Amino acid sequence: MHALALTLIVTFLTSLAMAIPTPQSDDPDNGDPSSQDSQAGSSASTPESSGSASISQTTPTTENSQTSSNQEPNTQSGTNVTMAFCTDPGAMFFAECWDILNLRSYLNDPVTGWNQTTPTCNATQDGDNCCMSYEPWTTCFLRLGHGYGGGDCSQINSKGCAEDDKEDVADVILAQVHYVMHTIYAINNFFSTWYNALPYAEVQASLAITNIITELDPPVNASISLEEVLLAFSVGLAFLGAPEIAVAILSLASATRIAVQAFLISVQQAPSVGRALWPQGSNTENIQIGALDSAISGIVGNLSQTIDNALQLVMSDMPTFVAFSAYGTFSGNSTPSLPNGTEGLDFALRTYVLTTAMSRNGWYAHYSTGYTTKFQVEENFSNVDGSAETCQMDANSICGFNAYWSNTTNTVYSLAKDTGWALTGNNLMETIVTNGWADLSTMFDAGLNCTLLGKMGDNAISFSEDGHLDLSCISQLDFCRNGCSPCPVEATNGTCPFPICPGIAGQC
Repeated sequence: MHALALTLIVTFLTSLAMAIPTPQSDDPDNGDPSSQDSQAGSSASTPESSGSASISQTTPTTENSQTSSNQEPNTQSGTNVTMAFCTDPGAMFFAECWDILNLRSYLNDPVTGWNQTTPTCNATQDGDNCCMSYEPWTTCFLRLGHGYGGGDCSQINSKGCAEDDKEDVADVILAQVHYVMHTIYAINNFFSTWYNALPYAEVQASLAITNIITELDPPVNASISLEEVLLAFSVGLAFLGAPEIAVAILSLASATRIAVQAFLISVQQAPSVGRALWPQGSNTENIQIGALDSAISGIVGNLSQTIDNALQLVMSDMPTFVAFSAYGTFSGNSTPSLPNGTEGLDFALRTYVLTTAMSRNGWYAHYSTGYTTKFQVEENFSNVDGSAETCQMDANSICGFNAYWSNTTNTVYSLAKDTGWALTGNNLMETIVTNGWADLSTMFDAGLNCTLLGKMGDNAISFSEDGHLDLSCISQLDFCRNGCSPCPVEATNGTCPFPICPGIAGQC
């Protein structure tokens, strides 16, 4: 692999890395209902049962069941979390208690798990000791755990999903029920607040796209993939978990960033949720870029539906819930949520639309590597081609008439137009920054990374079977090379992915 490509991959993906550990799932399909012996969409399996108590009273096996409350504490959160904390109904919630209480086995053990020991009601039963065949298992769990009906967290913004700490179960399983119900409420809260933040993101996206189209004036027949636009809007959430973007660019509160990180880790553990959120190949329609601003409301409507579908999957399928909740990402004391006015949900969409419009309108980027200091850049990019323009880098790392320095990858970028060098490339760069259409580092570094990998023109976003979300091609900005420069990477089918910059074929 080209050395620069490797550097860019590591740098770009590091910017999207979680600030908290990302454990691997036990099974790549552990969140896929089709791979589990579960009663998907139902409440529980139907073993021969004598009609046990309202919530299964099988004594739960915990990781610490052979030790006292003074066992070696789990210190992941910085607090000495012991079994005593987890079994005290008056204590605050700790994410570590998911593992200490062994809730995975409590819920989904193939022999003793709640899903196996809680029967489905027959025609003569009223639901006191069993789950109704039509209710999601989480609804049944809340009903049996609270001792009354009406609680339902399987839908977005459900009025019956207000957390209640009243439990009506035996002491032996009180801690497990307490934590599972808290997790159910917390997951619904995150999906609902994400859903409720979409109207603000829609307004922001519509305004930005209108201005981008006005500025770049792409050809009337220039089109864009409607599916890619929808995916770009939905994966904007992923960028909010990256400190370099969430803090430095969007100025998001740490609680928002941490909430997004928890969600992304959960999706990695339950890939089926990601596939529900980011379906691919379901829509091959293209739309003219000039008409995109008027199509945003429909795109938001589609995203709203996919968010609701993903929540229903988590709340109706036990294995998916267990995988999504693994490691207690939604079991802590702070309930992950997004404010209605969350900035940046359209960050990926703006980047994708902007760079696609630039490429459709004849813009290219050119790159030079090895610039490790600001002084090097200013010295080498002053008086280019005999011009009197000096390079004095501004706060946006733009200098001269056409240079941007990414100190993340030590690369300098310039813009070229299909009619030759764009002597006012810096004007477009400044306009992009001023209007918040994209982060220049993401726009240039990601575009170069995608081209070096030979993936430009493929899907801008992909979600793999193992739960990996690939955003390395979110920038669709085309790249070119000087007239006498060799192809920087191996040609594909005899064609260099870096064409010679238009209008400067003879220049070096």
